[in-house]
Amino acid sequence: MSRALITFGLLVYFSTLSGKAFAQSEPFFDFKSTLVESGRLVLVYELRAESPQNVLVMDINTGEFLSHEQGLEGDVGLGVEPSLRCRIVMPERYGITETGRFIPLLADECDFAPAPKMELVQGGSFLRGSQDDPWADEDEQPHRVAVADFYLGTTEVTQQEWACQFPNYPKDGCDNCPAYRITWHQAVEFCNRLSFRHHLEPCYVLSGGQWVWNRAANGYRLPTEAEWEYAAKGGNRAKGNYFPGGDHLDSLAWFRGNTDQNRPVATKAPNELGIYDMAGNVSEWCWDWYDEKQSSYAEGPTQGNTKVVKGGGWNSDDSECRPADRRNFPIDQFSEIGLRLARSASAPNE
Repeated sequence: MSRALITFGLLVYFSTLSGKAFAQSEPFFDFKSTLVESGRLVLVYELRAESPQNVLVMDINTGEFLSHEQGLEGDVGLGVEPSLRCRIVMPERYGITETGRFIPLLADECDFAPAPKMELVQGGSFLRGSQDDPWADEDEQPHRVAVADFYLGTTEVTQQEWACQFPNYPKDGCDNCPAYRITWHQAVEFCNRLSFRHHLEPCYVLSGGQWVWNRAANGYRLPTEAEWEYAAKGGNRAKGNYFPGGDHLDSLAWFRGNTDQNRPVATKAPNELGIYDMAGNVSEWCWDWYDEKQSSYAEGPTQGNTKVVKGGGWNSDDSECRPADRRNFPIDQFSEIGLRLARSASAPNE
């Protein structure tokens, strides 16, 4: 047997009710051969299913999934019609001499999902906490903190994005609404699972029953409290607004004053950095342990009993929608809390 056929038998996977399972080649899906036509590589396979299937191509040297966006043509992508002679034509740039390098695989919609959209937040020094604010709590004493450059999700993680990593998540009929009813532990595990899917090094490692942040990793993670507040206040484009993006909450957030449920992300105005829903929709987990005295350094305390939650939600009043507002929850508690992804700008392989 050729190298391509052997590799195919080991790597092909298919969708199951509980997620993906690795298996030998299914009888309705058979990789046949590779050949070169007119200077381009052609993969040939049989698809004998009763209904259209989703097909991706894997580069076995890198583990990267390829699709139409990378220049592939033919029977590849979502909803490929069954045929005894399906063909995938690859551009010359992938190396026509390496005929055992690429294989077609059955996939699901999650494999075609693009990487989360993120905004580069340029670091700087800012005044953390509240100053001259009638709603300020005792744990919002103003003090100056510096943060480095980082990336932050343009929107909160949606229910569709969450369900791709946790298939049993009970969505409420709105794929583009933010995920919620999740624990801090689940949020951390989601970051790791998504990092694996996008071939990034996971940021979190379990050690002695505790999650440890590997700060050299380039994967997805939760923002620190300082990063979250800095971005919510507008970063280096801050205008001193009372809420993230302005002073009129109704145009910026889904909160108790205009809804009684969560709503699709990015349907209210963004803040100065082009980031949506930092004032409302769902509150968001941060990495930090909660400390009433709010540390003056960007990384937060090293231990505690509860985790910091930032941002208002659809059931929040005006005071909870301020960037400086601080709440905390036990790490295993379910509530109206979701998450927003971050990545370190200094991590390798960006």
